[in-house]
Amino acid sequence: MLALSGCAALLGINALSQVVHGIKGPVADESREREANRQVFPYAVAQVYEALLHVVERDDRKIVDQDPVAHTLRVSYPFSWLHNNWGGFIKIACVANAENGSAGSTTVTVVGGARDASWRIRALGNQVLADLASSLDQQH
Repeated sequence: MLALSGCAALLGINALSQVVHGIKGPVADESREREANRQVFPYAVAQVYEALLHVVERDDRKIVDQDPVAHTLRVSYPFSWLHNNWGGFIKIACVANAENGSAGSTTVTVVGGARDASWRIRALGNQVLADLASSLDQQH
């Protein structure tokens, strides 16, 4: 019976932490963030960013911050037993390429935090990039 009271206390602390941190979650430790994915798309940065806005909010992912001038997003993803992740945030940046005469292409980079394993963040980034590629292909 004593062990159960410890579990209940731990659950209570976890719930309190969720209330205190609110929707945005805990402050990110940017020193622990790492690039998970990078892909180049043969489209202008504004077009890629616009398409990204339409496809990123799937599978309970939510945009929590965006900078249309810098073409960046901060996206939350949920805790999931099914997908084996703790939940957290990824950052997605769209950068116009100007080297080698490819002014009409855009590099999209997905950066994840340290809450989940690298392979899990990479899988999440792969989903986002595949959805983005599909959306851009349908436009052309």
